Amino acid sequence: MKQLLYLTLILAVLILASCRSDNSTLQLTPEVSDSPSPLPTQSSPSQFVPLIEFEEMPEVTMKTDQGSYPSDLEMIKVYLDNKSDHDVVYGEYFELYIDVNGKWTFVEDISMMPYPSIPYGLSASTSVDKTYRINERFGTLQIGEYRIYVDYQVSIRGDWKTFVAVAGFSIIDNA
Repeated sequence: MKQLLYLTLILAVLILASCRSDNSTLQLTPEVSDSPSPLPTQSSPSQFVPLIEFEEMPEVTMKTDQGSYPSDLEMIKVYLDNKSDHDVVYGEYFELYIDVNGKWTFVEDISMMPYPSIPYGLSASTSVDKTYRINERFGTLQIGEYRIYVDYQVSIRGDWKTFVAVAGFSIIDNA
């Protein structure tokens, strides 16, 4: 019985460690540089770091099911491919960025709904597809080039590190 209690406690800690607050996007500046930067650190729990600032792990990739979509896009399906030797944990949270004159600019979530704190596991050397709801969070997207960022956590030598998977797509005219 104690083992079950300990296992439940460990799972709860992992879930809480991967949670994001929906109002954290309100602290973000509208433009973010595309230049590479070192892995960010959180100086305080309330400081939000945009996903565009995190590193990608080359062995974990993401692609969209199509290269272009109409502006009234409801949902987007992505494929996560984990070719690493590590299991990864990802969730419902994602961010969108649009290319505005050569700068990747954060697309604000207009829904003000929290993201469910549901951790999903992706074992080493496996793939999975995941659908993200675009329209309910961002409304109708303008025509342009976009990137979707999904964060995930990996335990490397006992330390949990956050990385991102990134996929690009285009929004085209509905006509």
